[in-house]
Amino acid sequence: MIPILLVLGACTGPATPPPPTVPRVSTADTATPAATADTGFDTVLPVLGPWTEQALPGDWVEVWIEWLDGPVLLGLDGGGALSWLRVSGAGLWEVEPIASGVETAALAVDSERAYVAYADAGAGVWYAEGPGAWSPQQVATGADAAPGIDVAVNPAGERAVFYRHPERGLELVETDDALSWDRVVFGSTRELHRLDGSGANPGWYAGNTSIAFGRLLISRVFDGEDQWGVAVGWDHTSADLTVDSDAKAHLVGGSEVSPCVWYSGANNWCHEQTLLDSQCVDPSLRIDRMGRAHIAYSTSRPSLNYARWTGGVFVEQRVVDGGELRRGVGSSMVLDPDGRPHFVFVRQTVDGGELVYGTYSEPE
Repeated sequence: MIPILLVLGACTGPATPPPPTVPRVSTADTATPAATADTGFDTVLPVLGPWTEQALPGDWVEVWIEWLDGPVLLGLDGGGALSWLRVSGAGLWEVEPIASGVETAALAVDSERAYVAYADAGAGVWYAEGPGAWSPQQVATGADAAPGIDVAVNPAGERAVFYRHPERGLELVETDDALSWDRVVFGSTRELHRLDGSGANPGWYAGNTSIAFGRLLISRVFDGEDQWGVAVGWDHTSADLTVDSDAKAHLVGGSEVSPCVWYSGANNWCHEQTLLDSQCVDPSLRIDRMGRAHIAYSTSRPSLNYARWTGGVFVEQRVVDGGELRRGVGSSMVLDPDGRPHFVFVRQTVDGGELVYGTYSEPE
């Protein structure tokens, strides 16, 4: 089948019918029901209490967070050591080494396991499952580590790794429980951003941009091919992708000179809302059970910010003030089952950069 690329002009949505609705496996990104009469939703956003955090000293250069019976983290230090991390108590951490010589990595979870992909200094692409005996397996070669890498799992238990090859361009390798990996080539004109399979059964959603124009694309991948692509926005150099509980994909895009813009597959990829802040670097997007977007993003100051959709507007607030974040290091956010955000970022210190996990506690 020949891949299709559609450029939208007036929120018309893709010509190809949307994939079937399949519930997510993961229980993250959900909210606890409660009554409300003023937002049009069946639940209210959780009230955020005081900020609490826990730091792990070191020289951290990349961090990720997901929800697996609690917040679980992936951290890469300046020496190339990749580790699985979990807060085990006040001031205490569980740490499991995964690999060394790592250039970049990614983390995904389902309801039972964690899935890690990484690129090493020799341009190899590796995959591992945990926690426990991670036993990394090489699944591809020739990866360009600069654009990053991503990993995803779908409800059928299939796993996929998303990366960029310097000559062939954007590629995806996918497998089932047999761990025999097949390759899908997207093309040399696309830049990698994010992959998600949590609601896309069978197949995957891939969020990427065209290198020349910063055009933000959403692609649907199934049956081993890039089936269709939809251009949902322009002039974005940074993006994130997630899938909601109704198997609808969502994208957020931005840049150092433009704000975050949320695009919803639940609304035919219409432009939903632009945040007030004039910059949007390394955004992290999550959708709660009621379809509301939660976005964490950085600015060039650099500061960490958080915005959540109320049903009519985005409520924005500063999480970490400018100057505290380690410059050039992204942050990551996940929602717990009550819809409360949890963050991981790197704070600049005299000795390098300490990994910081933080959240808003229950209000007193």
